[in-house]
Amino acid sequence: MPTGTALLLAGGVGLGAYQLGAYAALEASGTIELQAVAGSSIGAVNGAILVGNPPEQRLAKLRAFWKRVEREAAPEEWTDPLALARSGPLRHLRNWSNILTTRTTGTPGLFAPRLPGMGRTTVASLYEASPLLASLAEFVDFDRLNDGHIRFTIATTDVESGETILFDTALGDHITPDHIAAASALLPAFEPVQVDGRWLSDGGFSANVPLEPLLCSERPCPAPPLCLVLDLFAPDGPLPNGLEAAVERATDLKYATQTTLRLAGLRRERALEARLGNSEATTLLHMSYRGPAHEAGQEKTYDFSPATLRDRQQAGAADTEAALALLATLPQAPEPGLHIHRIRRGS
Repeated sequence: MPTGTALLLAGGVGLGAYQLGAYAALEASGTIELQAVAGSSIGAVNGAILVGNPPEQRLAKLRAFWKRVEREAAPEEWTDPLALARSGPLRHLRNWSNILTTRTTGTPGLFAPRLPGMGRTTVASLYEASPLLASLAEFVDFDRLNDGHIRFTIATTDVESGETILFDTALGDHITPDHIAAASALLPAFEPVQVDGRWLSDGGFSANVPLEPLLCSERPCPAPPLCLVLDLFAPDGPLPNGLEAAVERATDLKYATQTTLRLAGLRRERALEARLGNSEATTLLHMSYRGPAHEAGQEKTYDFSPATLRDRQQAGAADTEAALALLATLPQAPEPGLHIHRIRRGS
């Protein structure tokens, strides 16, 4: 793997377990050297845990966080001695039951229902994020995160202007738990967070994968030679076979096409840079989570059950292993520009 690797982590609430599996596979490869991490929403949370811990503790801390946020229906509700609910219609029903639990009671370490008098603002929301702030205090060393050993960038969206607001340690920004909470404040589920006089919400509204800080021509630092995009919504997928599947596909497209369109623009920009004599070359491996048929449609992002989180971790690990296998076949010294490779395991 080239020296200097950047992780670009998408938002997607509970789908973020895919990024845990991917990082575990990267660490197991023994060749990763993080140069930069950028993220939105749950990607900002995962990224903060990685950057805010020494290398030997990153994976353990990330696993501990995802163990903290697990939710499962009461055992007596799902006695399944024949394992009939491991896949298919029964698993689909079980996933929806788990989501109903999460939607009504929250999930440990991430969010809780917002009751009258709770919250930090007067803006209405379904949940409040004090559990997330407690998790960040436990799992992230913010002094380390801000010390510059690894560049860390997060994306937020200004609720009033619609602007993408970036915070980047390479530019001297000091990132706090409030910044991470703002990057994860998906309206109307969560209330916005006021930072530096702006009301900020989830970065996924404008930059679900913050690509430009690391890859555009105005970047403050050299582009990393290798970028791994860990997207949580796939731009390609089968034709929907029902209303639930159609709504799920619409959600995937809403976020995934952000990434594909901006990557296409960045590739054109980097090609122009190359013609003007810029000698930088970046290999970008683009992975996307593709859930099984028993995922709970458009509400899949709120499924925090252990079985589902485990499936997502396994998918992230398998996709990363496929990406590393492809990387081994690519030229060691690519031509200047941005070279994008989509990982479509099994296709």
